Amino acid sequence: MSGKALVVDDSTSARAVLAQQLRDQQIEVDAVESGEAALQYLEQQHPDVIFMDHLLPGMDGFDALRAIKENPETCNIPVLMYTSKRGEVYLNQVRELGAAGVLPKGNKPIQVSKVLRSLRLMSSEGKVSSQGNGDVDDGDRTGHSDAVLQDIYRRFRRLKARLGASQDLHAEDDDFSIAGPRSRDTWRWAVAALAIVCIGLWYQFSKSQVRVEMLRTQAQVQERAISNLRDGMARDLSRLSRALTGGKVETLAGPAAVVNLEALEWALNLDQWVNPGDRPLGDIRLATVEGLLGRLDKLGFEGVVTLNVHSGMFCQNREDGRWVTAGPGQIVSQCGRLGTMEADERSPAFSRFLSSSPILADGRIRLEIIAHGDSSPLMAYPNDAASISADTWNGIAALNNRVETRLLQTN
Repeated sequence: MSGKALVVDDSTSARAVLAQQLRDQQIEVDAVESGEAALQYLEQQHPDVIFMDHLLPGMDGFDALRAIKENPETCNIPVLMYTSKRGEVYLNQVRELGAAGVLPKGNKPIQVSKVLRSLRLMSSEGKVSSQGNGDVDDGDRTGHSDAVLQDIYRRFRRLKARLGASQDLHAEDDDFSIAGPRSRDTWRWAVAALAIVCIGLWYQFSKSQVRVEMLRTQAQVQERAISNLRDGMARDLSRLSRALTGGKVETLAGPAAVVNLEALEWALNLDQWVNPGDRPLGDIRLATVEGLLGRLDKLGFEGVVTLNVHSGMFCQNREDGRWVTAGPGQIVSQCGRLGTMEADERSPAFSRFLSSSPILADGRIRLEIIAHGDSSPLMAYPNDAASISADTWNGIAALNNRVETRLLQTN
């Protein structure tokens, strides 16, 4: 056999099906069950192509793909996501991470042969190529003994194979082949072509840098707006505190009670935000609730105190076995997931308070807790996730991660 492929999939049946299709094309196959095992394999082996499942135990396919492309020793190996996921958004994600394309599960053998031809692992006639990794045979360049120029030529052929595979794998007619005969021009042509490719890559890199700077500026503007909002709320709370301490409230009866309850609600909700990953009903919130219920009890309040728990939908990545908020510079479409941060709703002390508080025991004051999830955002999320930075998105999610207090008097 000529040419080697690595299949990374935790499904025994999926590995067996793809491995047999590859062996039918005279490709040697090695298989592993996880992203971690794939990285260990690549420390000793250098396959011509990698087929990577998306959903893997531990390190998922995207994490493994990033690790492969960040390693200078493995970054030139073409990687195809071998998955049932489909759609333009997913295709854009894998392209941005450096994958050559997507080979859908349940494919036909003809699709595998087209992939191999696009990667120069098979000739157009269906025979196994003796140039399995995209290199040009030494006999094609007899007389060019300069080792440096030969190395440049080999690197160019690998790059050309990867670019061609990426384009053809996503063509609308599902044609994986790359048109045109294999080039046998002189080394001068190879050097010139490589220079053109480098100029194109430099241009794309420059455009990316401009985009990153633009997104960073947007994030800074958003952060300043949030800071100004919180500063303004803090000043309003200070003014309200001074106004309330100027008089003494003896009872909640009559029209004045409505005004006082509304003012108290407003003041409580100025400090409603919860840090990502913190318990919304933790010990700090418990101190506020205990003080509120004690004051209401002294004023003769009878009714319902409702704590509405709202969750922010954060852009997160998997690190060390847990989900953490994504860092600056990342695009939202590249996030591992969008969702609420993993945290228990109540601390043990808060749970004990609910079951043992004497104020709540006689039933005059009831405490209700309603979990709304991310269904009622205070600030709407942007629609274009493909162009929004993760820190800008998470700034909005932080505003939506909150606990709102409502007071309903029944006496």
